[in-house]
Amino acid sequence: MIVGAQFYVIRVQHTKILPSYLAWFLRTTKAATHFALRRKGTLVQNVQLKDVLELELPLPSIEKQQSIIELDALLMQERELAERLADLNQLLHQSLMLHSASSPL
Repeated sequence: MIVGAQFYVIRVQHTKILPSYLAWFLRTTKAATHFALRRKGTLVQNVQLKDVLELELPLPSIEKQQSIIELDALLMQERELAERLADLNQLLHQSLMLHSASSPL
């Protein structure tokens, strides 16, 4: 990654928001859309500090934030397992087809 002239460090109050919840929210479609609509520049696109500050961040209780983080981790694990299963399924089918192709009729 190359950091441009604009680099923002976001610090959180741990009593109000979990850093991992903020990181999760910044990866959501809602956040991506917010920043996509506000990017400026042609070759190098930038987001201004005011654009970061204007992002509406839902702030549920710490317990609910933790639940969201845990659910997101489970969903990522499910996605990884589904991809692995699809890869293994493809390998199994290829193996069966190769075996079938090499056996006499």
